[in-house]
Amino acid sequence: GSVTGGWKTFEMEDRLSQSLKHMRNLTHLCLNYDCTDKILLALAHNCTKLVSLDITNSKFVSNSSVEIIEQMKGLKVVQLYRTGVSMEGYINLLLLR
Repeated sequence: GSVTGGWKTFEMEDRLSQSLKHMRNLTHLCLNYDCTDKILLALAHNCTKLVSLDITNSKFVSNSSVEIIEQMKGLKVVQLYRTGVSMEGYINLLLLR
């Protein structure tokens, strides 16, 4: 799903990052269009049971997120289609895993 469809991503970024502190049992998340590096960092710190992550079309997810995603040791499925991650970022993610 999407929160704002990418139209107001930064308006909701802080609120969503704070909310993730209370979602410690989250195992699957679909956040199309609205995910950011900051939200991924909050996920890595708070949602350690996360297994599946779909952040398709989230243009504010960058190569910086590759290291954050690597911190998510339980993650088995990641969908990064049409994000700001470059080919180099994809390669690094595959090498780190």
